[in-house]
Amino acid sequence: MALDVILFNGAAGIYQLVGQIVYPVDIQHEKINQFSMRTLAGDDVTYSTGKNIGKTTLNIRNVSFTNGYGFRDYIREDMIFQLNKFTIRCATVDLGKGVNVTISDCNFTKDNTKGIFKYEAPGVFTIKFPFRWVR
Repeated sequence: MALDVILFNGAAGIYQLVGQIVYPVDIQHEKINQFSMRTLAGDDVTYSTGKNIGKTTLNIRNVSFTNGYGFRDYIREDMIFQLNKFTIRCATVDLGKGVNVTISDCNFTKDNTKGIFKYEAPGVFTIKFPFRWVR
């Protein structure tokens, strides 16, 4: 079983989460403030002024009890849920921009940790971590 190391870097410093990322990694892209319309002449026109937003959900299993609780504290006290931005990087898995590419300006997408931490077995967590980022 190979373990992946996910590095989170926020205002309060770096947190290292160690676990096994389960495939597939759910990556979605969205364009904000874009709309299409048909003109009186019958032409289709699309207006776009917004940015591209990436949304990624990581499923990480086999996270140790200590590391899982530490990460929960990091979400609550350093990320402050959706408030503070962070960067994320993983050397072995594409998180949305490529393998070993740092994604900056990320935000946790929930205002609580309900459904994020699942205690699977004695001493082992599975974490479902959603975040969004500007492309």
